[in-house]
Amino acid sequence: MGKIFKTTDGAATWTAIYTPSVKLQSLALTDTLVYAGGWGYPHKSSIYRSVDGGLNWERVYTTTKSWNSVFALAIHPAITSTVYAAGMESANSDPDGVVYRSTDGGANWTRAFTVTGGAFFGALAVNPFTPTILLAGGGSRTGGFIYRSEDGGLRWTKVYTTPPGYYVSSLAFHPLTPTLAYAASSWPGMPSALYRSQDGGRTWSGILTDMAGPFALEPPNTIYVAQAWGKIRKSTDGGDTWTEVSDSPGGAQLLTIDLALVPHVLYLGLFARGIYISTDGGENWSDANNGLELLLIPSVIAVDPKRPSYLYTAGGHPGGFRSTDGGIHWQQLQDVPYLYAFAIHPLTTDVIYAGGDCDRCATIYRSADSGVHWTGLYTSPVIAQGGSQRIAALAIDPLTPTTIYAAGVDWIPGASPEGVILRSTEGGEIGTWTKVYTVTAEWKGFDILAINPLTTSILYAGAQDCSGGYPCIGALYRTTDGGQNWAAVLTSTNLFRSLVVDHWRPNIVYVADERYRVYKSTDGGDSWVIIRHSPQQPGDPPSGHLLAIDPRVPAYLYLAGMGWVGRSSDGGGTWEDLGTGLPRSLNPTALALDSSTVTQTLYLGANGVWSYSQPWPGTILYLPLAVKNCVSQREGDLCPSER
Repeated sequence: MGKIFKTTDGAATWTAIYTPSVKLQSLALTDTLVYAGGWGYPHKSSIYRSVDGGLNWERVYTTTKSWNSVFALAIHPAITSTVYAAGMESANSDPDGVVYRSTDGGANWTRAFTVTGGAFFGALAVNPFTPTILLAGGGSRTGGFIYRSEDGGLRWTKVYTTPPGYYVSSLAFHPLTPTLAYAASSWPGMPSALYRSQDGGRTWSGILTDMAGPFALEPPNTIYVAQAWGKIRKSTDGGDTWTEVSDSPGGAQLLTIDLALVPHVLYLGLFARGIYISTDGGENWSDANNGLELLLIPSVIAVDPKRPSYLYTAGGHPGGFRSTDGGIHWQQLQDVPYLYAFAIHPLTTDVIYAGGDCDRCATIYRSADSGVHWTGLYTSPVIAQGGSQRIAALAIDPLTPTTIYAAGVDWIPGASPEGVILRSTEGGEIGTWTKVYTVTAEWKGFDILAINPLTTSILYAGAQDCSGGYPCIGALYRTTDGGQNWAAVLTSTNLFRSLVVDHWRPNIVYVADERYRVYKSTDGGDSWVIIRHSPQQPGDPPSGHLLAIDPRVPAYLYLAGMGWVGRSSDGGGTWEDLGTGLPRSLNPTALALDSSTVTQTLYLGANGVWSYSQPWPGTILYLPLAVKNCVSQREGDLCPSER
């Protein structure tokens, strides 16, 4: 659910003024006229308007497609009844990039321009001196792009193409020099670059590569750039030369400047950290979050198998959080950076491993006291070369817990990113980690790990694989010898998002991709069938990209997607809806199940942590997870290891 906040005292305090039922991600305003854009559905608007400075709001655009998303808005500087919106929409699983146009203050909208085939628009700019000249930027699987219109958005021409992964996320004309324009590729998690045009957007050239991000223009010739996870940089000659001003206080996603104040004030929007301001040209930053609500977007939720009231979650920059009362209260973990993964020791659950993202510190950590204190275990060699590493998945061998696997991506200056799998056979101790497999990646690398619970030399790993060139593919790899050798067992044009293994019959494996297709293998990954398809049009059965499985009753499978959670009691054959009460626009990012008690609790990560509890199904035989010394529950039954 989105929320709009307003400040009238230079960001000293914020007040929530509107709460639509969809996620918001764009704003445009002039005087008291404000537009807001976000996710939309046939019954949920994606564009909202206020004509009184945010006191009252009305819905002004609702898509006729399956869904749409508005990433950018722009108002005509002289004729404010003309407004533009840009984003993507879909009638099936493959979205189109679209620019919308209204000439009557948002009462009616037309699709002014569309790019088909897995595309989106993420940025808009209107020339302040010649408002019929517009720029729109975005990307597709083949790379980023910039389009230009000279007639107010009626006709468009592609004027620039970036390499794959460099999606255009921001555009701006210089406020005093109408022939000067800038663009940035700084989509979260993707490669970054800054571009400049000196002829009104007709031609472009790169002026800053792999150190760029959101930017702000300060006339006459100063530009500020906030690298997504690095430095604040400044140029006083229009982008020809650059100096480092300071470290970014977090994951920069937005940078703007107030030129009406003296001195000028820079505002920096950070991923999950809110707003920071600087009054000295970016040298020093202070938070300005009084009144803002900063929600965690979890990438992982881990449940202590012996103490189910102990929960751990993380979502990047905020680091990690721990709850000891089943999620009622949370405490932030100390001395750990941007975290994305947890793994809990199966026998000694006080011991927890965490994986994160850093360009100056360790990326794998261990706690021996349930997350109170942490020790860095592994720092990637690429950090000494000026690069960085993200560990996005961790897995512990349940039979030999001294064997630990970690998976992620290395960003190496001057080279393609590299997906990596690491292994330690000595409990993760410093100096015991070795790199066992790599693939050429674009930005994501490896982010799925799962171990066969009975034959633990068999592992699965999901990755973004660019070894065959662009566009990259989603690839699922398997090793049968504890990580020494790997082979792809499933590929897709889309990235895989989650994988679970049946604990009783580990030859049964499920995997889901980002386009909501769910695959099942009954032979350990040798062959696959699709058991849940992507919805193609309104009325199709819902699906999802996040899987969870009940280790005690593995026929019970859970699946989460946009605004929906489903449960199957027959291994994915049929599904029932558990999503009642979830906002339709809720986009889940993590899913976990606690089945250690007589009550099953499902945890969903999406703008915080949600929970759903139910009694154990009465017809199900509750069995422990013991693998060794198993005792059959009934005469003739087989232990899980014998099935």
